[in-house]
Amino acid sequence: MPAGTPRRIITRLHGELLKIMKSRDVVDRFAGLGVEALSSTPEELMTLVKNEIGAFGKLIKAANIKAD
Repeated sequence: MPAGTPRRIITRLHGELLKIMKSRDVVDRFAGLGVEALSSTPEELMTLVKNEIGAFGKLIKAANIKAD
């Protein structure tokens, strides 16, 4: 989301995405891939993403991985 997106837009988008993620087709497809969908608030998801970026950033630097 772009910075400054109104809270009502974030809340609505989050609600719609949760409906999709809970649909039988998506649940079955993810299960077939060995993936479990997360159900969290937008804030919890942002914290998770920031933590993952930090963790993988350190790994990438330590392994001296470069983009082509």
